[in-house]
Amino acid sequence: VSISLTGTLPDSWGNLTSLETLDLSLNKIDGSIPSSLFELSTLKDLTLEGNQLTGEIDEKIGELSQLQYLNLQANGLGGKLPSSIGLLHQLDFIYLDDNAFSGSIPLDLEYIMARIEVSISNNYLSGELPSPRENASASLSHDQTDVRIESINLKSNRLRGWIPSGFGEMTTLRRLELSQNFLNGTIIDMG
Repeated sequence: VSISLTGTLPDSWGNLTSLETLDLSLNKIDGSIPSSLFELSTLKDLTLEGNQLTGEIDEKIGELSQLQYLNLQANGLGGKLPSSIGLLHQLDFIYLDDNAFSGSIPLDLEYIMARIEVSISNNYLSGELPSPRENASASLSHDQTDVRIESINLKSNRLRGWIPSGFGEMTTLRRLELSQNFLNGTIIDMG
C-alpha cells in the first residue's frame, strides 16, 4: 500500500511479536531489511515490493515458520539466495523478481515443489536448473500428493544447461517460464 514512506525499516519492528501481515509495498523505503523482521514467528505475509531496498536476505529468514506469502520483488536486493528459505514449509507464494540476486539456485526444488507460485525472474542467477524429480525428498512436510506448484518463472537470468525431465512430471504445473536464459537440449515431454 503506497503511502510515500521514505527512510529505512527500523530494527525495533522486530518487537511486533503478534504481527501477521506486513505490507509496505510501493514506497521509497531504502537500506537493508533488518534481521529482526525475520524473528517474527507469527508473520504470514511479508510484502516489501517496489521499494529501494538493498543488501542481502539474511539467513534468519528461515525462522519465519508461519510465512505463507513473500514478495520482495522490484528492489535492489542482491547476493545469493539464502538456503534457509528451504525451511519455510508453509510458504506458498514467493516473488523475488527484478532484483540483483546472483549465484546458483539453492532450491533443490525441494521447497519449490510444494509451493503454488515461484517467481525469481530478472535477476542474475546462474548455474543449472535443479531437477524437481530428483529432489522431491521425504524431508518435505508435504508428501508427493500435496505437490501444488502451478507456476515457476525463472526467465531472464543466466541459467545454463539442460531443462531437467522432472519438470515434465509436475502434473499441477500450468506455467513454466524459462526464456532468456542459456538453456539447451530437447523439449521435454510434459506428461
